[in-house]
Amino acid sequence: MENGGAQAGGLVDDTRLQELVKTLVEDPKNAVAEREFWHEFCRLRDWNFVASAEDAQKAIEAGQPGVPLQIFRDGDRTLVPVYTSAALTTGVLGDKPVAAITMPPEEALAYACAMRGRIDGIMVNVIPGKASGFGFRLPDLCAFFHNEMGYLPAAAIHSAVDYARGAQHQAAFKMVHDAVARCEKIYVAFKDESFAFVKDGENLWLWAFSDASIATRACERHEGLRLIETTPAEVAQRIEQAVAESDGRIKGAVLNHPENTVMLDHELLRESLNAVAENQQDA
Repeated sequence: MENGGAQAGGLVDDTRLQELVKTLVEDPKNAVAEREFWHEFCRLRDWNFVASAEDAQKAIEAGQPGVPLQIFRDGDRTLVPVYTSAALTTGVLGDKPVAAITMPPEEALAYACAMRGRIDGIMVNVIPGKASGFGFRLPDLCAFFHNEMGYLPAAAIHSAVDYARGAQHQAAFKMVHDAVARCEKIYVAFKDESFAFVKDGENLWLWAFSDASIATRACERHEGLRLIETTPAEVAQRIEQAVAESDGRIKGAVLNHPENTVMLDHELLRESLNAVAENQQDA
């Protein structure tokens, strides 16, 4: 299993990648080209975003943490362009100077997913007026990346949940658990001195959050709730214990309820945690 796209970046032939993008623009259902594209695209040293040189300079001078990226409209979709090489960014904004913002694929995927709600996905190697790009929605981007690399960055969790809720199959939910396993922090809701639960009929689900802002908003809606900061491993242990001691009434955990809800299975989460631990040992 690969630990990151940057490791194999020097082995990727960008000329071939550009050929594959052109093939997929003309024939989006070409499964052979698509498989090769994802194999190569996920192993680039960097993915390249675009900002105007002026905006980049202003952000640097102001000490801003991020640079406003260029965003394109494609029909009813809002997409951020990504380029397979920095050289391809020349001329993207016509005569206007550009700045290429480069990131390793894992970091770039997390960055794109952080714009969820403002963008629908990415468009690869698009040059307005000159070259069409090949586009992907953020949930599909997560699924392709996970399928190719075997893992997903924690910051992609919400887009992964979007995909899982639409796909409704085991591999999609496994992807969500893989992202949760990579979270540095998980938050659980407490009431008095015991866990708060979400009730579904006669069943109970431990209430947990991967996102501190969602956790805070959820707890503000219910008097007496407080948040406890913990880790994915500790949450998995707590779920296992609660399920075992509840005679089956407690089924697992619900994550990020009510804003972007998904159920967590402690056995799947344990598998994901073990995989992360093995990768860290091999790195």
